[in-house]
Amino acid sequence: MTFTDTQIHEGMAAADYFALDAVSRSDLAQVVKNPHRFKHWKATNHSTAAMQLGSLVHSLVLTPEQFVAEYLVSEEDSRRTKAWKADTEQAAIEGRECVLRSDVAEALAIEDAANSEFKSLFASARKEVVITGTHAATGMKVKARLDLLGDAFAADLKTTKDASSDGFARSIGAFRYDIQAAFYGDMAAAALGLDVCPFWFACVETEPPYLPALWDLTDAWVENGRSSYESALETYAIYQAKGWPTSYGRGTLSPKPWMIG
Repeated sequence: MTFTDTQIHEGMAAADYFALDAVSRSDLAQVVKNPHRFKHWKATNHSTAAMQLGSLVHSLVLTPEQFVAEYLVSEEDSRRTKAWKADTEQAAIEGRECVLRSDVAEALAIEDAANSEFKSLFASARKEVVITGTHAATGMKVKARLDLLGDAFAADLKTTKDASSDGFARSIGAFRYDIQAAFYGDMAAAALGLDVCPFWFACVETEPPYLPALWDLTDAWVENGRSSYESALETYAIYQAKGWPTSYGRGTLSPKPWMIG
């Protein structure tokens, strides 16, 4: 068994999840990308406009009852006005995020497309479920926050510029979603007592007409993600014990074949 002591937690606030002292899928993807930059990455705010839109859509689709508690919708159309600044300050006092009404309108259009395409999928799963556990080989504490967890499947809601087969395949490679499919699928399988738990990506494009798609990955691609997260957990455990690297070191460089000739 890859993961032990797995537990399913429902209704856990995002802030409480992020505060858990455990390794996440995002941590593992960053370690695979560059462990030398991990410590700085961990202490940095990574929010982008695309990520903020994705968070809006997630809230509207998965936890609509919490939307008002999470967001203050400004009637402004620009972030350059005094009224926007005042709304932002008020939202901060209330512990909410301030968003433009135009952003919410866009998110609502994406929500409508997602609910139209994935109605039965959403209805058959628990939403915003946290799974915690221990990685058997390294003893590292791990965590996963799944958008959707059914009785025998798990899935993630993705907003993306291109949900086509070629387009989203490029996103999987660029953002290492294969690690997510393997890591979340394996943790869900352990928590549900299954040998294997299929993992799906429920995608919706962020531009009209907001085309949806539902994709899973080949066994070979999932296995690549599994090998990567296993290696990343081993690396994480080593550096967690001895300290994260602060230098690439010294040495002599040799050219790649394509650099000379």
